Amino acid sequence: MFNPLVLDLSHHNKVASFQMIADYGVRAVILKATQGASYVDPTYAKRKLAAKAAGLAVGAYHFASAGSAEAQLKHFLDVAELEADELGALDYEPDLTNGNMTFDAARDWLANFESQMGRKATLYSGHLLKEKLGNKADAFLGQHKLWLAQYSAKPMLPPGFSRYFLWQYSDGTSNPTGMNNHVAGVQGLVDCNKYDGTPDQLIAEWN
Repeated sequence: MFNPLVLDLSHHNKVASFQMIADYGVRAVILKATQGASYVDPTYAKRKLAAKAAGLAVGAYHFASAGSAEAQLKHFLDVAELEADELGALDYEPDLTNGNMTFDAARDWLANFESQMGRKATLYSGHLLKEKLGNKADAFLGQHKLWLAQYSAKPMLPPGFSRYFLWQYSDGTSNPTGMNNHVAGVQGLVDCNKYDGTPDQLIAEWN
């Protein structure tokens, strides 16, 4: 059975051992760092160190909320402390508590990330991005690596994207693909992601 190469984790996940995760065949983890302009995931800093010690490639994501894109990006970069080999991602999905980041604010966040970091962030989204785009491609967004959230038998790309970088095919519960959605080292449900290539290609493309 296919095992996921990438996991994304937040404080909602109970991690027993990053070494067990690595030994299971996972090659990279993307950790929640921040949300909005003030929230910090309390597990981020320690898990980042533990994941790197286990030999995993590491990334960090920001859960977008309503409000200033500039303030949210500053908050994320201050907390994530991204190194050159670490992926940065914008999680653009509905925020049912604080309200959604606007489409224009998401574009601003990505543009300012690139201007400050000298590289592009990865864009995580699913139906919200598709709803905003409709049938029209966005040339700017299409330049970014797509981390697609879609729990269906096969991925359906938004307009303007020719491939996915990562496909989040399961949240641990929904899993119509038949691919594995349980990972040693994590207790309970976990988001699982497919990379359309080899483990070595994943690491080469990581950032």
